[in-house]
Amino acid sequence: MGLELRCRLCHTYSDEEDIFCRGCGVRLLTSRRYDLSRADYAYEGDVEKLALLKELVTPATLLKTFYLKKTISHHEKEVSSRSILVDRNSWLGSLLVRCADKLCLRYLPKMYVDHELGFNAYSFGVDEKPYVVVGEVLLNALTEKEVEALLGHELGHIGCRHMLYHTLAEFILQGLSLSAWHTISRSPA
Repeated sequence: MGLELRCRLCHTYSDEEDIFCRGCGVRLLTSRRYDLSRADYAYEGDVEKLALLKELVTPATLLKTFYLKKTISHHEKEVSSRSILVDRNSWLGSLLVRCADKLCLRYLPKMYVDHELGFNAYSFGVDEKPYVVVGEVLLNALTEKEVEALLGHELGHIGCRHMLYHTLAEFILQGLSLSAWHTISRSPA
């Protein structure tokens, strides 16, 4: 058995060959000079728009603290109730770790295979606690290389720190949808 490393955040022990902590998912390896950075794969226009959005959406921090964390936790419980949590020692979990390492993510996201999602996948959460959800139907239809590309896309969102803004956008759309439904259902016939 090899040397064990202790995580600086959660103090969980992981094997020396582990790239991410087995407890909290934080990256254990220090950056290497040849590692990718967000600038290597982020779309320039996207970076500019996110910077502008950060300036405009200062209440996002309050929403994140008071509302989003609770709502995200609820969403993850809902997803986990109908899904399988991917074990990092499975072929899919190993692929997730490999892709997250290639993109130099700070945290290894949890990954769920959702029985009800169909032919879809998405990343969700906040930057420090992201997760990826892949529809079982989609997963079964793809080759391993296609799954790797799919994970690269979803993990790219995480690496580019889109999580807060994607999640906010999703909640805004849900709120608009709910508001429209409420308005329609209350209007006189």
